[in-house]
Amino acid sequence: MAASRHRARPLFLRRVTWRKAMGRRHVDDILMRRLVTRGIFALFFNAAVLFLPAGTFAWPMGWAYLGLQAVTIGYALFGIRDEALFEERARWHKDAKWWDKWLMPLAVLPMVCLPAVAGFDVRFAWSPDPPPWLNLAGLVLAAAGQALILWAIKVNTFFSSVVRIQTDRGHRVVTDGPYKLVRHPGYTGFIMSMVAYPLMLGSLWALVPAAVGILVIVVRTGLEDRTLQVELPAYASFTETTPNRLIPGIW
Repeated sequence: MAASRHRARPLFLRRVTWRKAMGRRHVDDILMRRLVTRGIFALFFNAAVLFLPAGTFAWPMGWAYLGLQAVTIGYALFGIRDEALFEERARWHKDAKWWDKWLMPLAVLPMVCLPAVAGFDVRFAWSPDPPPWLNLAGLVLAAAGQALILWAIKVNTFFSSVVRIQTDRGHRVVTDGPYKLVRHPGYTGFIMSMVAYPLMLGSLWALVPAAVGILVIVVRTGLEDRTLQVELPAYASFTETTPNRLIPGIW
């Protein structure tokens, strides 16, 4: 019997073929597991920086804050099925603007400090007890801010976590949904939330990190908008149809 003319493929080639046979679904599953893990970690981290300084779990508005974060993270992961956007936001980009590499940590820090300050405020009673309607108003405003952020992410597949022109993804101007109202609705939602959280949690001192976070986002908005006007085609004409960056009729 004649020997076979086809030799067995080397093992490393068979591994490559196996990976290709797994298809994109395998890659999607890996990406989703990584994002879900990050989301769970973010929830536990938020719970820690909120309740440990407070020294108690008997804080209804603290649980409301954590529940709002859970709903936001859950919808971002499972309600927005945009793999290209997930991959964009999960990767580090060398072409991110140099100034954004400094601003991003400055924007994240107040988001961490705010619940911690509110927690210490609960423990040591630095602020007077607010009326319940003010807590509820803060909760409604925070929910509206988070909903606006999610809406902006839903309609804008280029909603990156860093400021860069995404030429590798065919970056274009998005004018749908909330982008008909302002050019940076995600930042508008962030500002709404930062104003709302101290009211919701009943902490006047939490307004300090909130104000820092808002200031950083306003600076980032100005720099990002200028970058887009110069480097992104058709964005300059978009500024004529949607004249305001953050607040309709103001700026």
